[in-house]
Amino acid sequence: MTSPGKDGGAIPIGTAIADGGAMRPGLVITAVGPDRPGLIFDLATQITNRGGNIEDTKMSKLGGMFAVMMMVTANEGVLSELMSLREQWDAQFGVHCFLLNTHASLAADPDVWRFSASGLDRPGIVAHVSDLLAKRGVNVVSFLSRIEYAPLSGTPLFVLEAECVLPPTVDSGKLEEDLRAACDKAGLELITSSQS
Repeated sequence: MTSPGKDGGAIPIGTAIADGGAMRPGLVITAVGPDRPGLIFDLATQITNRGGNIEDTKMSKLGGMFAVMMMVTANEGVLSELMSLREQWDAQFGVHCFLLNTHASLAADPDVWRFSASGLDRPGIVAHVSDLLAKRGVNVVSFLSRIEYAPLSGTPLFVLEAECVLPPTVDSGKLEEDLRAACDKAGLELITSSQS
């Protein structure tokens, strides 16, 4: 994959793309539509063929719908062109798109604290866990959940996986203690990055 350089030339795969030092322009693209084969390909080729570089992605089937989230970096001209294509993509691919300008940092990511929890599914788990984190000023950088079914009984099991950045005022040991107490109360098994 290549993308246009500032002089119009191509930038080979693997070349670091920088604009202005610590930050480079980017675009967050979300698209949701009926699940079908080829949806990722349709969107990815539209972006790549115009010189966009797809960096981070989160994609998942949710019920009968498929949801796509992409972080795309490129020069400002390419990003502006991609922004103008939203309505065309909606009509052409049968999706609802939302595009938002942002910037990607070249700085190293801060230390990430990870945890997972699993147990019998019930309403309120996500709200309860996220409330505990928010009240302590914990910044969630990734939060994934899904329902799995027990092999023999078919019982629905809730699985949650999260990555967080802790503020300097939060002790990871105390947070783990509080989170474990909340999970125990909800009948969930907790595993943290300190255990993995």
